[in-house]
Amino acid sequence: VTAGGALSYFAADIMKAQNNPRRVDMHHHFQPPALGNQGLQWWTPKHSLDMMDKYGVSFAMISNPSASQLAYDGTQKGNDAARKSNEYGAKLVAENPKRFGLFAAIPMNNTDGALKEIEYALDTLKADGFQIGSSTIDKWPGDPAFDPVFAELDRRKAVVFIHPTAPGCCGNLATGAPSTILEYPFDEARAIGSLVFNGVTNKYRNIRFIF
Repeated sequence: VTAGGALSYFAADIMKAQNNPRRVDMHHHFQPPALGNQGLQWWTPKHSLDMMDKYGVSFAMISNPSASQLAYDGTQKGNDAARKSNEYGAKLVAENPKRFGLFAAIPMNNTDGALKEIEYALDTLKADGFQIGSSTIDKWPGDPAFDPVFAELDRRKAVVFIHPTAPGCCGNLATGAPSTILEYPFDEARAIGSLVFNGVTNKYRNIRFIF
């Protein structure tokens, strides 16, 4: 296929998607202004909606991985970052209920904060589920330290979207490729392995995981 032919096919596919928008985007980022840009300087709600319309996405589950990364520090500051992100995400959903759903952030390195945020996100913000990272600094989701969090998510029959990230051990390896290209998919595999081999998926069968 020539380059021109490929572009023509792509343009036709976009037009077809615009005329029949039915795609659901499960991995769609947002960025609360209160938390700074965190690498998404260009983002606005309008930008998301415009891109969704262009590519035939009828509905997007929004999540904010940068909030989870800030929340990994285990302090009240991390808890506050998750709260600010979740409240802003809930506001976007309230303003666009037919276009957005919310995967709320959880401060995984602070058990008490995590449990409080699960309660607040579900009972007050009416979040659709949660987003956590494939690793939290030096721990993967199957680590026993996170057992109380998964017990509550199981009790709530929650949906958990696991977003890839670069683990603390390996984000700066000199492979010549960005961590987003190599470490993200490998760490997603580590996350799955840790959940399976540590018995989390067997013990907490009410959690619906999305990878």
